[in-house]
Amino acid sequence: MFKKAAMFGLDARIALAIFGALSVISGAALYSAIQQSKVVATIAQIEEISKAVEQYLLDTGSNIRRAEQLNASHPNKDYELYAKDLKVNPSITGWKGPYINLAEDSSLDSRLAYNNMLVILIKANISQNWGQGSALSIKCTVATDCNIWIEIGTNSSSLANAIDEYIDGVANKTEGKVRVLSDDSVYVNTGLNYSNI
Repeated sequence: MFKKAAMFGLDARIALAIFGALSVISGAALYSAIQQSKVVATIAQIEEISKAVEQYLLDTGSNIRRAEQLNASHPNKDYELYAKDLKVNPSITGWKGPYINLAEDSSLDSRLAYNNMLVILIKANISQNWGQGSALSIKCTVATDCNIWIEIGTNSSSLANAIDEYIDGVANKTEGKVRVLSDDSVYVNTGLNYSNI
């Protein structure tokens, strides 16, 4: 009789160990699935912003205005574009927006917000490697080097790297369609040349 109780205790401990291992594995799988859904949702939003920028260019026949042209407090930000032109009519002929349904960011009037993340449009160099803590070379040297990029402030290096891997196939922070800065900002190239119109 005592042997049966001892065996039952051993069986129970083995079962608990198995259930514990399975819960760790399923927990890791759940975390991975949640992370993947965040990546896919963020990339879908980036694609929507890219389409909005393209439609704005097609409708107006002009580029989105530079922030420095509109605000004296941006004297060195000729690379930042006025993202709110996608949401609020800038009194430009042909504007048929709003092109995007994002919240306006209260910290800077040129930016929008998505799911607690900043959305910034910039014109940036495509011929040089930049990123991983260096945004100094994002300015365009010639018109053909200049594309419109979408900057998303992720506040999560793991999400930033996952977006880079998903789009570029590798988490290389300074090359490809995606560039990642050390402050966890992700820049995604729309493929639209800033001076193509």
